[in-house]
Amino acid sequence: MIELIAINLLPYRQALETQRKRQFALLMSAAAALACTVSLAGYLLLEHAVSQQTARNRFLEHAASTLDQDLARLRQLQNEKDALIRQRQHVEQWQRQTEQTARLPDILGGILPEQAYLTDLTADSPHQYRISGKAAGEAEATAFLAALNRTPQIRSPELADLKADGTQQAFTVKFSLTAEPPTGQPSEP
Repeated sequence: MIELIAINLLPYRQALETQRKRQFALLMSAAAALACTVSLAGYLLLEHAVSQQTARNRFLEHAASTLDQDLARLRQLQNEKDALIRQRQHVEQWQRQTEQTARLPDILGGILPEQAYLTDLTADSPHQYRISGKAAGEAEATAFLAALNRTPQIRSPELADLKADGTQQAFTVKFSLTAEPPTGQPSEP
């Protein structure tokens, strides 16, 4: 028989196993380095996104506070405007009332019967008036009341008192002035 040559393959297998271990360690190191790099890049990317969002939030908060201040100023201006409008309306109403009150003697003088005269004109309130006078008889006092009813500037006249005063009739009439001048008559400035 032929004698076989005894070959020891153990060092070759050990070298191959050592090379494979080195390759595995190198691949694991590369994979770990790649994982660390990807993790670091992800962390930096997220940190950048968070800082950008924080900056946007600060900008929006500043813009919102500026808008709140502007809205508060607008509300204040609107309140001032409303107050001025109310004040102007009061002044205009007062002017209209003053104009009507100033015209009241002319109005009353134009409708007063010839045999009657007024003795007193009293303002009970800004729109309520009381006039007292004397007439030759009941007919003149009644005619005066009827004339007041037909006058557009005078509203709801009522005879408060009528009594004989010697040869004359003393009368008292309560009435209101309308808030607006009658249509067809321009109000004076």
